[in-house]
Amino acid sequence: MRSAEGICIFELQECDFESVMMIILMLAPLTWIFMPFQRPNIKTLFFTYLIPLIPFILVLDGLISVYRTRSPSHILHLANLATLSLALEGEDKVIGDMDWKWEHGAERHTWPFGRLVWVVGRRDWSDNNGNVTETEAEAEAEEESYSEAEHGI
Repeated sequence: MRSAEGICIFELQECDFESVMMIILMLAPLTWIFMPFQRPNIKTLFFTYLIPLIPFILVLDGLISVYRTRSPSHILHLANLATLSLALEGEDKVIGDMDWKWEHGAERHTWPFGRLVWVVGRRDWSDNNGNVTETEAEAEAEEESYSEAEHGI
């Protein structure tokens, strides 16, 4: 967060029952369905169909990933801790002039279970009175000129 202008985090799942069901009901059957389209290998076929070790490991890995997924509120908490830590260390010289604006949400990507969770944070370079500082004004002007050049305006 020291040198970042913004950050975006995407999670294809949440730590909930729906994501667990998506992993169990989709990952193992898809492994069995798509394995014949892979390059033939006797070991792969053996550990997919006779002793389904490959589907088991894929499902176990998916379940661990679901368990380790952070919620948007937890991500925001970690970001606030990082900002406070930088302020206490005194390493970020502009920390007093800078704040972060956060947005988050969820979008359905696979019916009926899959949801994409997103968190976007960007620096707010306004002073305490709400006035935009020079750095933000320069960034807005650069963005406008880029947009004009891109669209031929």
